[in-house]
Amino acid sequence: MKPHKPYLLLSAVASMMLAAFSSGAAAPAQTKESKMDRSAPDIIIPQGLWGTPETHVRDLLELNRRYGFDRYMLVWPGTGWRSAGYPPQSVFADTAQKFKTIRDELARHGIRCGWWLAFTLKSGTSQEWSPVIRHDGTPSPIANCPLDPAYRKRYGEDAALVARIAKPEFIILEDDFSVAAAGRWGCFCPRHLAEFAKRAGKNYSREELVPLLQQETPEALRIRRTWAEVMRDSLVLFAADLRRAVDRESPEIPIGSMQSGKWDSEADATEAVTRALAGPRHTPFCRIHGAFYAGENVPDIPAKLFHALYAKQHVKPPFRFYYEADTYPHNAFYTSGTCMNVLLSSTFSMGYDGATFQAIQQGLDNPGEETAYGKMYASQLPRFRAICAAAGQCRRKGVRIPYAPCLSTNLTGAGPDWIKSVSHFGIPFTTEESAVTFLSGSQDKMFSDAELKALLCKGLILDAAAAGRLQKRGFGEYLGAEVGGPAITGKARFDLGGLEVIREGAFPAIRERRMRRSSVYSPGGNGESLLLTPKDPKCQELTRLVSFQGIELTSGMTWFENGLGGKVAIMGMTVENNNSVSLFNYRRMRIVQELVMDAADEFVMVRNAPRVYVIMNEAVDPAEAGFFGMLTITNLCPDPLESVKLHLPPSWKTFKEIQLLDASGEWVPCRRNATDDGTELLFPLPCAAPAVVRFLR
Repeated sequence: MKPHKPYLLLSAVASMMLAAFSSGAAAPAQTKESKMDRSAPDIIIPQGLWGTPETHVRDLLELNRRYGFDRYMLVWPGTGWRSAGYPPQSVFADTAQKFKTIRDELARHGIRCGWWLAFTLKSGTSQEWSPVIRHDGTPSPIANCPLDPAYRKRYGEDAALVARIAKPEFIILEDDFSVAAAGRWGCFCPRHLAEFAKRAGKNYSREELVPLLQQETPEALRIRRTWAEVMRDSLVLFAADLRRAVDRESPEIPIGSMQSGKWDSEADATEAVTRALAGPRHTPFCRIHGAFYAGENVPDIPAKLFHALYAKQHVKPPFRFYYEADTYPHNAFYTSGTCMNVLLSSTFSMGYDGATFQAIQQGLDNPGEETAYGKMYASQLPRFRAICAAAGQCRRKGVRIPYAPCLSTNLTGAGPDWIKSVSHFGIPFTTEESAVTFLSGSQDKMFSDAELKALLCKGLILDAAAAGRLQKRGFGEYLGAEVGGPAITGKARFDLGGLEVIREGAFPAIRERRMRRSSVYSPGGNGESLLLTPKDPKCQELTRLVSFQGIELTSGMTWFENGLGGKVAIMGMTVENNNSVSLFNYRRMRIVQELVMDAADEFVMVRNAPRVYVIMNEAVDPAEAGFFGMLTITNLCPDPLESVKLHLPPSWKTFKEIQLLDASGEWVPCRRNATDDGTELLFPLPCAAPAVVRFLR
């Protein structure tokens, strides 16, 4: 057999597997994993296997007594093996016996144990198989190539050995299961290069390929996508071999994944890899990433959780979602229990099934040393249960902020840059289709011409960069205005008194008319102001940029109802790296809210305060749910609020009662006052203390 034959089977194997998964040809059986009560969060606590079985049993029983934790995942092999090389099989057998002793003893107390398989590709190298070859041609000192059949075989045998001896309730694979995490851009070994050549129709050397992967021309992006698919499919092949190896010994054990931070760039590998690990017998389950590492920044929580929302809305069922409640190094020196409460309340409100919760010091000799997370969890559990039960009957609603995993992570300006301003303006958001879409930068590249035209038929709010790109793609007639070059040049860049003024007749409900111009210095970045000129007589100029002397420069924002029936607003500045006072101020917040309402009055919004994060849910079947809408409202600002004023869309104004979720997990009547456009909820809202309300008819 020629040397290249084994790995050239990759594309055929992966294609067949992916086709079966996407078509539903092998529907998962209803295992214990999929039958669990979806109204209660499934919390899994990791614990490293560093001590004796006796110390682990003692410590985990104590944590169960203190906080009620009753499901653990024991973490092994330790990542120290990366420095020593791949361990001998006897190490797996010995540790499996230790695992079994702990599992059996804890089972007597009703406590379940799964296995966090901490080895992935970064499992320590060996002379028996090939390492990952990095983009500079050097071998990885710690990571192995997933296309090497000898490595896949040995890895599967060792995992199956542990499964047979230890019988963990489940296995979940470490989040370093990524070729790009092992070497920038992936693995450039002969096997991967040969598979890529087969798909690309041309042979590329590593020296030719690496420069192309760093370019953003259309041809380079196509090559990058194909390369990413090769990386993804090599992981799928590895996962399928692992599943088959475990099935030969313990087919009853579910295997899940921890989403790698690199999987988006690896052709959106999350669903394909997780389904390969699950196989045909089990419901796929995955821990989705989105946590703070080495600190916390409460105002950034909506942006941090955006990816978790995207995964929940775009991975097809059946599938179980676990949030990455892993704020490394998971203690209150870095991230507070209060912040963790917001993260969990938010993800449960998004419909998550549970969390892998780093609530203890899992790698140290006193796992109970950290108490903030455990105390928070025990106190909030009744509320978490109620949130999960309600959110499981809902669909998320809001303005759309698009995302395309592979493109957004590989292309400059294609990220969800509107997320900070939209969330801090009290506007709920989604990643699915909506009556109003926010586009920025180069996000238009996610869409075909037909898809863009469909967006232009509805509500569309554009930053200057996105509007300029739509103009270049031939959609200028539907925008009503033209975007040009930089608006602030020469000495005008030093004008710190420049303003953006709301035009006469625009936004009559907004009394104040002046904002700082975006070019005024901001330590956090200003974005860029571009020339914006109305071209269609029906295009309305909403604001205008002026100098400190009152000299008019260009339009600041425009509004246009086009011939397709769409309502299009253009903001003359960009939002990428824009933390200017021109973007983040009370006037801009009111303007953007008014534009959303004018485009489609379908969304609940917070009116009286900045930095209030709203998750909006609507019941799929209000009669069955017992309510028609639910809001999770979190004040991201340290200043407490005495009440919360909400704009309600017409469909929500028909409520008869509003209920507030209390500390005991009960829904109680919520005091309120009527306002001109909605309601005022009469309860205090401290910082980082999520309030959950539901609306009944």
